[in-house]
Amino acid sequence: APVSVVVLNTIGTAGQRACISLTSSAAARALGLPHFYAPYDYALAQRRVLNRLRPRAVVVMETELWPNLVRESAHAGVPVMIANARLSDRSLARYRRWGGRLLREVFAGIDLICAQSSDDRERFVELGARHVLDCGNLKFDLAVAERAAPIAPEQARTWLAASTHPGEEEQVLAAHARIRETYPDARLVLVPRHPERAAEVMRLVESSGQSVARWPAGPRRPSVEVIDRAGVLAARFSEVPVVFMGGSLVPVGGHNPLEPAAVGRAVLRGPHVQNFRAVFATLSAADGERQVADAEALAAAVIDCFDAPAAWEAAGERARAAIAAHRGAARQVAARMAPWLESAGR
Repeated sequence: APVSVVVLNTIGTAGQRACISLTSSAAARALGLPHFYAPYDYALAQRRVLNRLRPRAVVVMETELWPNLVRESAHAGVPVMIANARLSDRSLARYRRWGGRLLREVFAGIDLICAQSSDDRERFVELGARHVLDCGNLKFDLAVAERAAPIAPEQARTWLAASTHPGEEEQVLAAHARIRETYPDARLVLVPRHPERAAEVMRLVESSGQSVARWPAGPRRPSVEVIDRAGVLAARFSEVPVVFMGGSLVPVGGHNPLEPAAVGRAVLRGPHVQNFRAVFATLSAADGERQVADAEALAAAVIDCFDAPAAWEAAGERARAAIAAHRGAARQVAARMAPWLESAGR
């Protein structure tokens, strides 16, 4: 039987905003797509949700294993699938600490795992999971530009640092100060991972002696603009010649570089990208990204981009083509999900 309503739940407000944007299409409205915040993973809370919704199936996205959700779903006879599944180094170490009995119980309640990569598949199998398939990364299936948009002349000396963290902004600002020694008109768009930190980050910029304003600054053109809102970052990637992805100069594990790559922008990143190792490996194999070790190397890379824009445009095009070549995971996951959902409805 066809699925009549899809119910979404998320942990935080960022997920809620994404759900709201999803419901704007006619196709999404036809599926229903009501949203609620996921409860804490307590048995009673999960049991109440399942009793209220009476779902045909539960699909968990990406990284989390919820023992009580899986257990209560099994007790209710509701099959569970993990889609776009991945295991970071940190998650793998945490799940290993759970012990064999709990892991066996959790994985016994999961009917199907569609992993992002062969490495992720091997990690799930190592933990004792059954029915694990390598279906590719769904995030590669985002819209890919046919070609990179040209950079406006007034933006040619602007770079963007996305999803930055405490301890990382200081390095980004040190790099920017060094860049301005070579290019005094250079500008930085700085986007902290958590928008609520914007005021803190602006004070940090001021303490470094650089002019700052909230984005959009308009005609003032300060040295640094800080974006303090969600939902606007993706559109900014195509406006600058190069993007630094944060969470990578500090041991956070990096953030997803697919959006800047998809619009034809070369990506800079630090050494800590274990959360997106396979994605960065794809860009690296295409020579569409560059690793930098510290503020000095970051400054040198941005200066090189400003010195040789054609070479960096070519790197961005290689990144864009690499993303386009790896699309197709959505079809694979859908092909696996269709018979699974059909059997779940019986």
